[in-house]
Amino acid sequence: GAGVGISDELISLQITSASVPDLTLIDLPGIARVAVKGQPEDIGDQIKRLIKKFVTKQETINLVVVPCNVDIATTEALQMAQKEDPEGERTLGILTKPDLVDKGTEETVVDIVHNEVIHLTKGYMIVRCRGQKEIIDQVTLHEAIATEDVFFKDHPHFSKLYDEGFATIPKLAEKLTIELVHHIQKSLPRLEEQIETKLAETQKELEAYGNGPPSDPAERLSFFIDKVTAFTHDMFNLTTGEEVKCASDLLVFPELREEFAEWNVVLYRSGVSFNRKIEKEVDNYEAKYRGRGLPGFINYKTFEGLVREQIKLLEKPALKTLKTV
Repeated sequence: GAGVGISDELISLQITSASVPDLTLIDLPGIARVAVKGQPEDIGDQIKRLIKKFVTKQETINLVVVPCNVDIATTEALQMAQKEDPEGERTLGILTKPDLVDKGTEETVVDIVHNEVIHLTKGYMIVRCRGQKEIIDQVTLHEAIATEDVFFKDHPHFSKLYDEGFATIPKLAEKLTIELVHHIQKSLPRLEEQIETKLAETQKELEAYGNGPPSDPAERLSFFIDKVTAFTHDMFNLTTGEEVKCASDLLVFPELREEFAEWNVVLYRSGVSFNRKIEKEVDNYEAKYRGRGLPGFINYKTFEGLVREQIKLLEKPALKTLKTV
């Protein structure tokens, strides 16, 4: 992102080698709680949204990396993973920095790796990566792996994890490869169903478009006439309330009925209002102006004026209905 912000766009690095496992890893940023200089104030929320974008996908395996010298129960990344994957079927815990563990807490770390503290179906692994000083001293990955192997093999507490296959980066790579294969096998039926659904939708859309114009100029006129004929036929069907080929959900009459139902309500209310007005005018005419004429009848010009006024009131809603239709 800009400055020291983040971006949703991935930076892809492809490593091809006969000695590396067949894996696709997405390294997400750690959750920031306080924005540093140059970062937006909501950097923490931005990172959480980015993480959630990936951990919610059923096709992914979530690797939650937690330092050994941190209380795992308060780790926000693990809490997010548990929220999206309550059973822990897609979550693998990875403990790092075992060389920084406080004296006397080593057995707690062993219990965590043995899945006895916070249970995850895929369990935990523990690794020792290169420290900053080793990176500055340009310690190679091969040398770092050899150092890591010696560290776990000779450690008084963690050697049991080494013997059980829960420790070192090579063992982690091996476990990830196996877990990925199992996850793919488990996800294949669902992926196949999604592909078939998408294929059916695409096929239906393609059929709606029909065949494209022919390459032969002599056949294009016939193709054009067929298309115009089909269009005219569809327009005729629309006017008669029949289903059309180009869009089965395009039906005019239900919409027309709905519009005319609203127009009928307007006419009914107008009629009620007009009747009241006529009755009032008749009573007024009877009281003031009627001579030898029959009762219940008013002057023609007065009646015409009332009708014109009522029609004027209906003009605006009538034009609105006409425009909608």
